[in-house]
Amino acid sequence: MALLSNRAYPSGAIIHKLIEKGYPEDESAEAAGWLSELGYLDDGAYIASVIRSHKAKGYGPRRTLLYLQSQGISREAAEEALENSCGGEDAYENIAAAIDAFLHKRASASPDYAEKQKLAAALSRRGFDYSDINAGLERLED
Repeated sequence: MALLSNRAYPSGAIIHKLIEKGYPEDESAEAAGWLSELGYLDDGAYIASVIRSHKAKGYGPRRTLLYLQSQGISREAAEEALENSCGGEDAYENIAAAIDAFLHKRASASPDYAEKQKLAAALSRRGFDYSDINAGLERLED
């Protein structure tokens, strides 16, 4: 319980921590289910919190998906939450903000080919999809 008072955890992380402490897997899963029933664990709220945090840090959906999976969240649940929160105009705003931040650091209003390659690589490392990167770069040329 002390662990849960500091920050939110997904149920998969709690199960993993209990197993590390030497508890059997079935008892760990049962304890996580019990904590979920009591409202101490809420994977949906945890996923939403991580998505908001990663957006604020300028991370793309691919990086957020991989992080959520590393925390014991199923791929399906993570993809669904990302689709609901990162679709349409929001995705464009995220990539546009990341491009603006990159160009601001470089003090370059119109980047040349080499700068665009560096920008695409940086955005890819931050977890943005290539289709979004290309769309953002095309908008930059306009």
